[in-house]
Amino acid sequence: MILGVSLLLTLAAPQDLGRNGPPVRAAIAPVSQVAGDATVEVLVEGRVAAMGAVVRADGWVITKASELEGVVAPVVRFADGRELVAEQAGRQINFDLALLRVEAEGLTPIAWAPAPARVGQLVVSVDAGGAPLGLGMIGVGVEGAVVARVAEGTAAEAAGLAVGDRILEVQGEAVADRASAAGAIQRHQAGESVRLLVERAGKQLELEPVLAMRVGAGSAGARSRGVDGQQSALRAGFPAAFQHDTVVPPERCGGPLLDLTGAAIGLNIARAGRVATYAIPAAEVRAAIGAMIPTRDEVP
Repeated sequence: MILGVSLLLTLAAPQDLGRNGPPVRAAIAPVSQVAGDATVEVLVEGRVAAMGAVVRADGWVITKASELEGVVAPVVRFADGRELVAEQAGRQINFDLALLRVEAEGLTPIAWAPAPARVGQLVVSVDAGGAPLGLGMIGVGVEGAVVARVAEGTAAEAAGLAVGDRILEVQGEAVADRASAAGAIQRHQAGESVRLLVERAGKQLELEPVLAMRVGAGSAGARSRGVDGQQSALRAGFPAAFQHDTVVPPERCGGPLLDLTGAAIGLNIARAGRVATYAIPAAEVRAAIGAMIPTRDEVP
């Protein structure tokens, strides 16, 4: 039983068709090349499943976890052409991150940006060997249970929920993120009214939708894929993420997202729409890495 709304904020930005053309790619190549040696491809059965970033010189690589589900021995391809079998050393499921370990020394780790991403900031996505995937602009941060869309004829629409509303409580129960909000809602049955406390434009208000059954999800999903292009299988529910409008194919997610100095402000984690790619902030990635590496050393 659901409200008929998605709880992850999606903001579509206008697409600049010239932004990813050859002249722009040539102009941003020096930026992407800064991270070239630290950017890798992760192969599964000979095909590229995801990108990744070297995080320590002694063989540690961070990448997108869901693309490696059930994979025993992924292969990491480095900028110099080496291909090394990796072991999966850790996972952070909420952020869809996996930590890989290869037998290697003297690798070049990614350099993390000292400051968080800003709305309107230009960003560069990196492909294998430091080639630029494209130039993008950051739209808006995604944290908590934020309404992305309200379908016509649903309980959400009837109750007055609007895109951008942040759900703070469900039936008096505080919710911190999409997962907890969905869980709180799913504990109720179709036909029940559920009291929501939401924040809109800095103000709080109460709404009381009546829950209904979900219908027609399959056809809606097919229409979305047709309009938005190929998307990542796991593209929602991250506790903290930010959006940019670079077109990053699903198999190129997992690699670094750079500011214009060549430092990583995040890790591309999912293609979510025609002009919507989500990235996990650098601070969250570094915290996840620190929790997964079973050593005394601090993450650089």
